[in-house]
Amino acid sequence: MKRTFAVAAVVFGSVLVGSIAHAAPAGQVLGPNGLGDLKLGMSEEDAYQTGMLHGYQGEDPGAGFSKNCSWYGFHNRPTDLDVLISPTKGVSVIFANQGVRTVQGIGIGSSRKELLAAYPEWSDDPNGRWVRVPGNANAGYAIDVRDDKVIFIGLYQNGQECAE
Repeated sequence: MKRTFAVAAVVFGSVLVGSIAHAAPAGQVLGPNGLGDLKLGMSEEDAYQTGMLHGYQGEDPGAGFSKNCSWYGFHNRPTDLDVLISPTKGVSVIFANQGVRTVQGIGIGSSRKELLAAYPEWSDDPNGRWVRVPGNANAGYAIDVRDDKVIFIGLYQNGQECAE
């Protein structure tokens, strides 16, 4: 199945247009430092050794994603772009899938009302889609909403160089 990604710069996050379906282990928490055994800042070798990743086999996601970074899908979905790893900063970005929740319980499909209750600083403004991760001053979530439902969550290491 082909995935089409359009990415626009939004402070430290990204806006994803189109449908998304990632495949990290459901029921896990994204943040404050990573997803399960996969941690922000972890080297590529250590990240691969978690057994969670498979080399990304999907289409080039296009503008907004650095070719200097390694792209990975979760092991059971190698054609989905789920993890970006910088050669200098390690694991830099982890995208959430259905069933994965943030520290405050927000996941794909959560309502705008639930999102605002958990992250009152979030807004529809392009500069407002970035929220702090409780428990990690060196990371943030990029969260996008369409039709009053959360459609995208990414955990981004501050200063990451893999995605606009």
